[in-house]
Amino acid sequence: MNISPLTVYFWQLSDKLCDIAQGLAIAMSVICFLVGIIALVSRDDTICDNEKTQEAILKWAKRLPFGAVALWVFFAFIPSSKTIAMMVIIPKIADSKAVQQDLPEIYDLAIKALKEQLTPKK
Repeated sequence: MNISPLTVYFWQLSDKLCDIAQGLAIAMSVICFLVGIIALVSRDDTICDNEKTQEAILKWAKRLPFGAVALWVFFAFIPSSKTIAMMVIIPKIADSKAVQQDLPEIYDLAIKALKEQLTPKK
């Protein structure tokens, strides 16, 4: 699989998308909190005596938390560009011939040298 310039471009957009999702999630949480407070305050008939308005505020106060939670979940599962790099590049490195052929020999040499260092000398 070759990595095209378009792939790299979209790869870098993931950080911006993550920032946008985080900003929207924070804004939605604040709006949800404010609508919740307004819904509690509007239950008092002296502040808001229009029953349709009270019902509309209560309806939004019930729906907005689902949107906020959905945005936080979306934000949590957007990978960063570093994570995408690891997902794409590390398997290619691990499957390369140099790693598959040379690394076991180097590993065996390192274990042998370590054993020689740890065995007591007579």
